[in-house]
Amino acid sequence: MNVFSNYEDWAHGLNFTGRSARSVTSDQVVQSTVYRESRIEASDMGKTITFSFDARRPNNGLAVGDTQNDASGNVYSPATAQAFIRTIDPDAGYAATNDLVENMTVIGKGSWLTYVLELDLSDPALEGQIFQVGFENYSSNYDATAVSYDNVSISSIPIPATAWLFGTALIGLMRSRVL
Repeated sequence: MNVFSNYEDWAHGLNFTGRSARSVTSDQVVQSTVYRESRIEASDMGKTITFSFDARRPNNGLAVGDTQNDASGNVYSPATAQAFIRTIDPDAGYAATNDLVENMTVIGKGSWLTYVLELDLSDPALEGQIFQVGFENYSSNYDATAVSYDNVSISSIPIPATAWLFGTALIGLMRSRVL
């Protein structure tokens, strides 16, 4: 999968006077987001959500941080790319309660690297909140934002009861030695 800004969106070159030529500096930022969303249920509590994927910048053409004049990989603000895990509380005006981000703006060209984000769902306040996992890019002035992704995986791993018991036993041992 290749995530990039919609380069045909006329807002890339928009200024306060309306549509304009590409040479005009833009104050507009175009956000492109690809994500999966679901509700966190009671049965999810005690699990760890693991979001793993391989990523690289494309070898050919322009990628995030490249420009027509400089393909060095330097990032030109505001072009950015990121992967994320986010929780959103609809009962608090849709405020983000977790926002785990992996910056994909400066990753290398050509070589695939594996990335992993994890979110522990042990906080009871997360029940009923919205869970999102995905990729997003921000750009203006037609800046390049392409990042290629492969082997995307989202899994929930329950924390075994034996791990909780073992951890509790260790805490009990530490307390007994301190006393």
